[in-house]
Amino acid sequence: MPARGSKSKKGSGASSASRTPREPTFFIDKCLGLHVVPDALRACGANVELKTDHFAPDTKDTDWLPVVGRNGWVILTKDKRLRHNHLEVVSLLRAGTASFILTSGNFSGQEMADAFVRAMPHMKKMLLKFPPPFIATVPKGGVPRLQYTFDGLIRKVSSP
Repeated sequence: MPARGSKSKKGSGASSASRTPREPTFFIDKCLGLHVVPDALRACGANVELKTDHFAPDTKDTDWLPVVGRNGWVILTKDKRLRHNHLEVVSLLRAGTASFILTSGNFSGQEMADAFVRAMPHMKKMLLKFPPPFIATVPKGGVPRLQYTFDGLIRKVSSP
């Protein structure tokens, strides 16, 4: 029988990898295109999933958001409805997703790619600092700005 207070020599089963935050997977909305933005993000080492690989072109945001949330993917889009439409904000809340939205819908494909590539280190820091759901905007310069955390999203959908 082991002495009182002795410690087991057996490991806990937790590896150092399990304590390291996993790399996020970025879910690319169809409005960002199929090649320029996803290819640029992959080139800088990001995990990327395309909306068109998982959903029909006419799938409503309120239908795909829960799936993205269950998978723990981070949304990249330029669709401003995601931060302004109450129904979509509620869907985002329920899905528990983090979203980064370009501030201008008039960027070229290369400008969108450049903004997200510049934003990548900042987005990863935000993902560690703020628990989803949240919405952040990404300007051309690539430094994201937090728009709404969970509490802000709740206030947004609670106000008339």
